[in-house]
Amino acid sequence: MYLRLTGKGNKDSTMPLTEPVLRALLAAASDRTTGSVVLTKRGTTQNRRGTYGRCKILVNRAGLPAGTHPHTMRHAAITAALDAGAPLRDAQIFARHSDPRITTR
Repeated sequence: MYLRLTGKGNKDSTMPLTEPVLRALLAAASDRTTGSVVLTKRGTTQNRRGTYGRCKILVNRAGLPAGTHPHTMRHAAITAALDAGAPLRDAQIFARHSDPRITTR
């Protein structure tokens, strides 16, 4: 299963989804078939600032270091994939990097 999304710079992209991520997205979307997947309590689209704030709450609950933010977790996921033996090309696709040198940094 793949997720179509619009990334940085309004660039369209696809991302492979694992089963746990797919289940979480389906739960977040509920019975909606269009529009944003993640909504605020008010029902509006979750923006970058709101995501950062929600991440802070979850970081505190999980007992992670205070400086942990979404980009830190993204970096950790890419590093974990490479450390676990995932091919560089797969990590590059997951990270949506155009150049493998960026992924290996």
